[in-house]
Amino acid sequence: MDPKLPFALLALLGGAALPVQIGINGSLRQVIGSAMQAATISFSVGALAGLAASLLMREGLPSPERLFQTAGWMWIGGFFGVFYVWTTIVTGPKLGALLAVSLVIAGQVLMSVALDHFGALGFPQSSVSPLKLFGVGCVILGVVVIGYAKAA
Repeated sequence: MDPKLPFALLALLGGAALPVQIGINGSLRQVIGSAMQAATISFSVGALAGLAASLLMREGLPSPERLFQTAGWMWIGGFFGVFYVWTTIVTGPKLGALLAVSLVIAGQVLMSVALDHFGALGFPQSSVSPLKLFGVGCVILGVVVIGYAKAA
């Protein structure tokens, strides 16, 4: 068995959770009345779930010394998470799950190509190649087809 298979399956499950999260957060927004407040509630619940999981897995909390060893830019990941959740709350109900998630995936693929090419943010460096660009083009074409099918 390929040693990467469990990680690939885990990523697939994480991806499957995305449209469910978008639907739940969109429904929350309808009741609450604000996309940012819905994102805040979602992240608050997520933070509590992460804390509970860390404690259940006996990982505890990081020591203050470890926290002070981090670079300042490492603290802004939560900003990107809130931005992402907020954008899906705003766009999901307007675009539908398929088009919204397709666009999210296209954005992720485009940024991932750049991050891998430059080896940025701790990712292993992996240069852009014609075959990778073909794959990116297929993803973009898929989004165009999905958007066209939705409009038809």
